[in-house]
Amino acid sequence: MNYFLIPGNPPATFFYELWRMEISALVPEARVRVSAYPPLSPRRDSPRAMEEVLAHHREGLEEFHREALSPITIIGHSLGAYFAMGLLASRPHLVEEAILVHRFLRAPRRLGRVILISVGSLFF
Repeated sequence: MNYFLIPGNPPATFFYELWRMEISALVPEARVRVSAYPPLSPRRDSPRAMEEVLAHHREGLEEFHREALSPITIIGHSLGAYFAMGLLASRPHLVEEAILVHRFLRAPRRLGRVILISVGSLFF
């Protein structure tokens, strides 16, 4: 079994290492990788930034698949679930299954947009 974890909170990726260790303890034969977020550039073009992050996770998934030589289970939490859906759309042949935990919505309401702007300000 191969698990590719996509964190939901880019600044707190290290918390997902705890998930990795827990899965590894429960399923010793499993390969588990946490996909880190790339450094984001200081531009305000959110759609392009999201595409860059998706491309980064896609490259990580492809590399992990080459190493594992078998389909991958993606676990995406919150914002990571948004990117997991993007990976499912672009690389379905690499994915055995996807687990979306508290998935991030594609079209957030006003409060969601405010949260996104606030989180985005941490990176820019």
